[in-house]
Amino acid sequence: MHYKLAFLSTIAMALTAEAKVWGVMTENFDAQGARADFASDHSGDCVSFTLSNAFWNDKVSYVQVKTGTCTFYVDAGCSGASAVFHAGDSVNLSSNFNDKFSSFVCVD
Repeated sequence: MHYKLAFLSTIAMALTAEAKVWGVMTENFDAQGARADFASDHSGDCVSFTLSNAFWNDKVSYVQVKTGTCTFYVDAGCSGASAVFHAGDSVNLSSNFNDKFSSFVCVD
């Protein structure tokens, strides 16, 4: 697993020309509030919500996965309790995970 520290803001962006957008996350349920595409340079890169994307730490309430399988974690560094989402999932997070995610990793 590769580790990345930061990449997100409240607008969609890419890390590199090859960065892959895996899906969308929002601050509120039902795809409402602040939103951002979540992306990584490579399949299997761990991305923590720190530095420039620290806004998202413990703020995600909705996840929509467009491609691949993504695992979100309650701790930075892709550790701690986790929830797995697959392409096509559009999920309002349960109380176990709402406003608790601190990192994610997605794979093809």
